[in-house]
Amino acid sequence: MSTPNDPDEQGAFEPPAAAWPPPPPPGWGVPHQPGYAPYQYVPPPPPHPAASTSLTLGLISLIGGMLCYVPILMAPYALIHGRRTVREIDAEPGRWSGRESASAGYILGIIGTVILALGILVTVGVVTLLVVMDA
Repeated sequence: MSTPNDPDEQGAFEPPAAAWPPPPPPGWGVPHQPGYAPYQYVPPPPPHPAASTSLTLGLISLIGGMLCYVPILMAPYALIHGRRTVREIDAEPGRWSGRESASAGYILGIIGTVILALGILVTVGVVTLLVVMDA
């Protein structure tokens, strides 16, 4: 008994069926889409040099202020420094990063300045009360 692909049989030899279809001829398939540039890595902008400074000032003023009240005097400076840094970063968003650190320093400066103002008011009130009661 002979098979259809038997070379002894008189006739054309048929190759076995391929497991995958043959590749398409050149020029077929998805055409190149014009207008799309290949992906290029763009590094992030560097952090603003004053962003970490404002965060550090805000942290020192709050944490140090809770411990010995003298470092809380840096809170207004942290507020001013942090706000200026946030404005500089917002003015050129592609040039600088670090807005999160600058904003955190600004917010910590606000909190520290409020605590400082309340502390001054309480101190003035206590001193005034003591002077009035002593007289």
